Amino acid sequence: MEESASPIIIQRGSNKKSLLPSNAIDSLPKLIFVGLVIIIIGELIWGAWYLLQPIPKREDLKKVVNIVETKNTATISLSSDKTNYKVGENVTVNIEVESLEFTDGTDLILKYDPTKLRLEGNANTVFTKGNLYPEYLALKIDNSNGVFSVSGTSTPESKSEPGSDFGTLKFKAITSGATTINIDFTPGVSTDSNVIDAKTSGDILDNALDLEVIIN
Repeated sequence: MEESASPIIIQRGSNKKSLLPSNAIDSLPKLIFVGLVIIIIGELIWGAWYLLQPIPKREDLKKVVNIVETKNTATISLSSDKTNYKVGENVTVNIEVESLEFTDGTDLILKYDPTKLRLEGNANTVFTKGNLYPEYLALKIDNSNGVFSVSGTSTPESKSEPGSDFGTLKFKAITSGATTINIDFTPGVSTDSNVIDAKTSGDILDNALDLEVIIN
């Protein structure tokens, strides 16, 4: 009799082992859990620290607001009702001081051509005070050199309000020709025209608008 052939058995599956040890795989969920706990604790500590910080005082908030506030500036401008005048006519000049906030005073120095214009009379008759300041001091006329000066100032009892009406000045047109009434002003110079800020006591004048007239 012939011997029967033995069946061939084929084994399937991989005999490869995992690259991670079994104990590391088992501890992975624990590591993730510990990491999450650390993150949560850190967030709680930061939140508690933030809540325990002192609330800023109102004065501190005002300091922050003042930093971003617009800087106070001022402009002195001259104007008249018309541009053309005849010899012998009065030339009335309106003087305005524009500022964003309160001012303590304004020193004004005007220069003009004394061969074209003249201030006739004394300082109190040629200059009419405006309502910007309660007091106007040191009015001076120098027709020889063509210079007029005046200072408006506030007092502790009467503070000036932000406004524009500094006053009016009356010239006499004496000869024909074009002429300019100039505001004596150089940025950064304290000996000419200037406007004093009520808060800082600094000169805040940054612009001056002169006036040109024509005399026929």
